Amino acid sequence: TPAPAAVAPSVSHTMMLRIFFAICISLVLINSAYAQQSNSDLPTGAVRGIVTDSTGKPLSNVHVSAAYYGDTTDRNGEFQIDMLEPGIHVVEAWRRDLITEKLNIKIEKNTKEVQLRMHRATEACCMLDGRWEITLIVYNDMRKDANSEGKGVKGTILFSQNYKIQLVSKRGPSDPTLDEFGKYNIDLTSILGKNFTSATTNTIFAGPDSSDILTEVHGYISSANEVRINLIPRMSHGGISMEGKITGNKLINGTWHKRDFATKVTGHFIMKRLPK
Repeated sequence: TPAPAAVAPSVSHTMMLRIFFAICISLVLINSAYAQQSNSDLPTGAVRGIVTDSTGKPLSNVHVSAAYYGDTTDRNGEFQIDMLEPGIHVVEAWRRDLITEKLNIKIEKNTKEVQLRMHRATEACCMLDGRWEITLIVYNDMRKDANSEGKGVKGTILFSQNYKIQLVSKRGPSDPTLDEFGKYNIDLTSILGKNFTSATTNTIFAGPDSSDILTEVHGYISSANEVRINLIPRMSHGGISMEGKITGNKLINGTWHKRDFATKVTGHFIMKRLPK
């Protein structure tokens, strides 16, 4: 029995398919053109400039930041930061051996040219070595269903030479500060949740060049009295970064934030040195 002949689609049906596909393609092209136009119309500007010392000599390896963006100066002291929204921004230049420089600028839909002049910092006033009592307070928690704002937690931090891999008075002319290491005893789950686990180890693992150091606490004092401390509970991510100033070798005040791209939790802290 011969197979039945295929029935050709009607002209009207074929035409409807062509019209349908033509409409789909048109919508895609219109949407793409609109997106490109919207991106080109974004009201963003940029800041570009140079960082020098007090004599006008360009400074390399200076970290420059504005809003959520940043750049590092090249060997000519030059940097550029893009994607800045119009308005007043604080441009901050920082390097361990220099006094931090800040500049308020007004960003419009163009590129702002600036120059920052930095001065050498005096030697650090003291060291973190010893035991500290710390209080962490939450004042901003952007996590979903978060209820930690206003809460606080207390604990202790121990900086000790027993946890230091390498302690030198100078690692080079551009970095005279000392890295100090230790461990903390703080229950952070009440303010950061159960997923914020305790430290993975109390031991430092370091290779020949100390490039793969893993420790619970890392800190240093630069520019005479500026303190930076990191609490590190995991090998690759997470933890808390703290920045503050030390007064009289016994008291540190500053702010902290959770090091996490997905959520933002910030607050302030106070550290008091405990007697030996």
